[in-house]
Amino acid sequence: MKTKNKLIESLKKQGYNEKIINAFKKVQREKYLSDDLQTCAYQDIPLSIGYDQTISQPSTVAFMLDLLSLHNKHRVLEVGCGSGYLLNLLAEMDYNLDIYGTELLEELVKFASERLEEYKNVQIHHTPNSLGLKDKAPFDRIIVSAGTYKIPKELFKQLKEGGVMVIPINDSLYKVIKKNNKKQITQYLGFEFVPLKY
Repeated sequence: MKTKNKLIESLKKQGYNEKIINAFKKVQREKYLSDDLQTCAYQDIPLSIGYDQTISQPSTVAFMLDLLSLHNKHRVLEVGCGSGYLLNLLAEMDYNLDIYGTELLEELVKFASERLEEYKNVQIHHTPNSLGLKDKAPFDRIIVSAGTYKIPKELFKQLKEGGVMVIPINDSLYKVIKKNNKKQITQYLGFEFVPLKY
């Protein structure tokens, strides 16, 4: 698909590593979209997945994956996994990851689970009354796929010492490293996400 090739070339020019590039090559973004949006699948824009939720634009997702600094056999949590697109990218990154997704909306849990059933290392949990997955913690990496106004304490508790959290706060992305139970924060300006509901 011409537009997909164009997207891949753009990500290569931005300098992303081979594992990220290969994941974007393998994953079919159109699987996570309604029929009327199929032709937009490889445009570098966020798209609606219904329920006032979106699938993030690919360049933003690539940037977030890069900030995670993934290594082999990490336990990774995505909060607000929506349609499951980012979980699919994680599963294709060839790090033998132990991957968990949480989602508030039961309809999206079903949608994502159906598309990811072939991946034995991916679990999706319906979490209408909690943030994260306390019973599976601690996590080496946590990625939050919806915007908030602060770093939730309950998620920081679920992050392993030395672990990394990537989270949108207001109009920025934050990379948070847990060191001696304190937050080391780097801020990256210029991002917009739908709000995190919990």
